[in-house]
Amino acid sequence: MSFYMLFTTLAIAFILTVAFVPVLIPFLVKLKFGQSIREEGPKMHAQKSGTPTMGAVVFLTAIMFSYLIMSFITNSFSLTTGLLFIAIALYGALGFLDDYIKVVKKRNLGLTSKQKFLGQVAIAVLFFLRLSFWRFFGNTTHSIYTNRN
Repeated sequence: MSFYMLFTTLAIAFILTVAFVPVLIPFLVKLKFGQSIREEGPKMHAQKSGTPTMGAVVFLTAIMFSYLIMSFITNSFSLTTGLLFIAIALYGALGFLDDYIKVVKKRNLGLTSKQKFLGQVAIAVLFFLRLSFWRFFGNTTHSIYTNRN
């Protein structure tokens, strides 16, 4: 990936994030997607009650969208980068599940640390195995949109 592509992708992601965070926060507050605070915790934490969660949705969406834009413009979307794209989406889904449990189930912990760790390890192992499989068969740089290897 060239410096130009990397910088442009990051710039697009930054602009999208700056544009959509002010829209998302009031929307999440309206939906009452806020953090619940345990009663046995410190009293200063009570002011954090109702702080919107799921903010990473904006960051991950902006990063993925800007990467897709640049990869289609430069015709550089390969199977390997597609796999990385899927891994980022899976880690984002794991974080979304954690926040969803906190908000909907009103369970302050969300996923337990063991569940999060097992989910992260499972995603990493799947990612590693798939990359190893492609590498073994020599398909790491084959583009899905062109016939070049």
